[in-house]
Amino acid sequence: MINDIRSVSAISASHARSVKTAVSEDERLKSVCQDFEALFVEQILKSMRASEIDSGLVKKSRGEKIFREMLDSEYSVSIARASSGGLGELLYKQLKERFMADDKAAGV
Repeated sequence: MINDIRSVSAISASHARSVKTAVSEDERLKSVCQDFEALFVEQILKSMRASEIDSGLVKKSRGEKIFREMLDSEYSVSIARASSGGLGELLYKQLKERFMADDKAAGV
């Protein structure tokens, strides 16, 4: 639970920085969609780590576990930013079409 909060707060902090520097609604929407994809990828990586078989031959310290979680969080952000045609891109296209349709209906 605490690890989920840390990862969300880390992504939220990076998102807040990107929102401050973004100049258009389009760029902010894209950034939010990439952040969502990063959360999704992080959950996949977390599930993969949970399924790995621990032989007990080499003991893992608490520090190593924390480091792995932080590394997976950074990997998920990197994967989301580098991917093209992934979940974030699909979500972005759908939301953009929806907002454009709403703007046209409102006459903006």
